[in-house]
Amino acid sequence: MKFKTKFHLTLVILITIANSLFGIPTISNIESASALDIKNQAVYNKNISNIYNNINIKYISIRLYNININNNINSNTTKLRKTLSFKEKVEILMYSIKQVESSGRYKAKSKWSSACGAYQYMPITWNNYKGFKTACLAPEWAQDARMRGEVRYLWKKYGDWEKVIAAHYMPAYAGNKKLWYHSAGGLSVREYVQRVNTRMNSIVIGLATS
Repeated sequence: MKFKTKFHLTLVILITIANSLFGIPTISNIESASALDIKNQAVYNKNISNIYNNINIKYISIRLYNININNNINSNTTKLRKTLSFKEKVEILMYSIKQVESSGRYKAKSKWSSACGAYQYMPITWNNYKGFKTACLAPEWAQDARMRGEVRYLWKKYGDWEKVIAAHYMPAYAGNKKLWYHSAGGLSVREYVQRVNTRMNSIVIGLATS
């Protein structure tokens, strides 16, 4: 077994043990929590707010690395992406959008609008999710949960990953690729989709080779 695989599996096992010993909340409990729950410290511990998302990425990294090495794919992005499960694609897409929107900063605020948070949600779109007035006031897990739900919903609606990306940026034009010349924030819808796709490819290669 490769050192990378051993290290990541050991990390996941240790986290699982810590979960059972110290009562770290499950992801379902975390994502169903409200602002009031957090204030009451019912199911949320700020020190492990994003731990499950990190575990997801670790598992994906282990799988892609082993697939890449054992099948001699030689970092072929198309082949690697085809090996991903739906849940893994959702996680990588979320991570890619987060990097394009805010470089992964959960407290990020737009200079040009009222959008904020890692995924740059407008207050009207954020819609007081989990009881938090804006995205940047919400903890990491809440922002991730909101985005995860959005991606899953949009996939059911469009069945097209590019349209899912476009819908996060400019939902009014997502369903018609002929209208992707429309722009917001300096980027057209098509340019935004291409930017996220490029980031996804680099992340897949990175997870599979490092």
